[in-house]
Parts: sequence; structure tokens; C-alpha cells
Amino acid sequence: MHPKLLGQMVRYCKDELEFPVVQVTTNARLLNDDWMRRFEADRTLDMMTVSIDSFKDHISRSLGRGKGDHTKYVKRAAELCQTFDVDLKINTVVCRSNLNEDMRESISELDPFRWKVVQMYLVDGMNTNVDNPLHDATDLAITREEFETFIKRHEDVQCLQSEPNERFIRAYLLLNERMRFLSTSEGGKETDSILDVSVADAIEQCDFCSEKFIERDGVYFERRNHNHEYCDGDVAVD
Repeated sequence: MHPKLLGQMVRYCKDELEFPVVQVTTNARLLNDDWMRRFEADRTLDMMTVSIDSFKDHISRSLGRGKGDHTKYVKRAAELCQTFDVDLKINTVVCRSNLNEDMRESISELDPFRWKVVQMYLVDGMNTNVDNPLHDATDLAITREEFETFIKRHEDVQCLQSEPNERFIRAYLLLNERMRFLSTSEGGKETDSILDVSVADAIEQCDFCSEKFIERDGVYFERRNHNHEYCDGDVAVD
């Protein structure tokens, strides 16, 4: 999304819709000091989520994040969040490529209020059992035991939130480019498009379970700056 349009959306959500919490999920490449000041991030933006799967840029690039410079942009985003009093959340997906990495020092430097660490999840028809081999991530999958070795290595990181595969199933609403919700337990089965039916009707067609959402700590509190209650059901805008 164009940074100007994103900024206008952030301001509209805070000023016109009066959302108590406004957050964006971004790859951070187009973020800079001018954008944060122009759209009054210290007033309009409550939280920023950035994904980083490795602090080794060649690994990030192999996983499709950035062009060999992703870490630089993530660090810049963290600095901007500190400057403008925006709470930072980091997402990391653990897979075969980054399983043995020690991220404790790097995460400490970024200083997020929440670090969500997710076991890579294979969805039939999306990233496994697909026609295009470029979309097949089967070789990157890890076992629950391997995932726990990563969590154990980072257990002293206080902001860590562990999310193995079983916490993912039925606990997320995934919306694809066709505006259809995807099942997380039925091989990526699609609902009708929310352009054709109501959001409520589309949700009824998928396997989302609000109880599972709560169980995986989908609702949580930010205790450092604003005392807002955050809902971890955000729509990613890059």
C-alpha cells in the first residue's frame, strides 16, 4: 500500500471512526521519520507489528523477506516506535531455516512489548500439496519438539508468546486476496467472498472458533505505555 494512503487510513481510523486502538502490520521498508510526523503517529498510531524470521539477512531473503536488508528496516521501525511512543510487536515464524538461531540479543535491542513466536504451519493447498513448486514449503516444516527447543533457548525473553501449531488451528481468521476467509483445519477451504455475502455469513462458513481465539491469548493487554486492550486479529497492510 502507498504510504500516503496508509497514513490517511490510520488518521481516519483514529479521528473519524474513533477506534480506541489503531495498529498496522508492515514490512517497514517505506516507513520513515517524515511519515510518522506527517500522520501524527504519536497520536494516531497505537501499535506497529513487524515480522522478522531471521536476523541473518541471507536467511530472511531466502524466506522471501526483503532483498538482503530486512534487518535494517526492522531496526529502523523499532527506533521510530520508540521515538513516537508507538508500541512495537514482533512476529517470528520458526522453520527449518532459522531453527538454530539465537535471537535473544537482537530481540532485546528491538525492545518489543510482545514477541509472538509461531511454529511454521502447513496448510494443504496453500503451502503444501500445491501445483507450483515455488509455493511448496514442506521442506521448511519442523516438529513440535524442534519448535520447543527454539522456545527453550529464548525462554528468558519476557515478552515471548509461544504459538505451536495446535494453537493456530481454528483460532485465526485468514482473509485471502479474493476476500474469502480460509479454513485453518480443512486444507485452506474457502468461504464465499465478503464482497458477495456479509462478513458474519462468511465467518459462519469457516472453522473460526472464538473460544480458540481466546485460548491462544488473542486478546491481551499492553502494560507499558497506554494500558490499551489489544486484539490480535489484525489485517496485514504492507
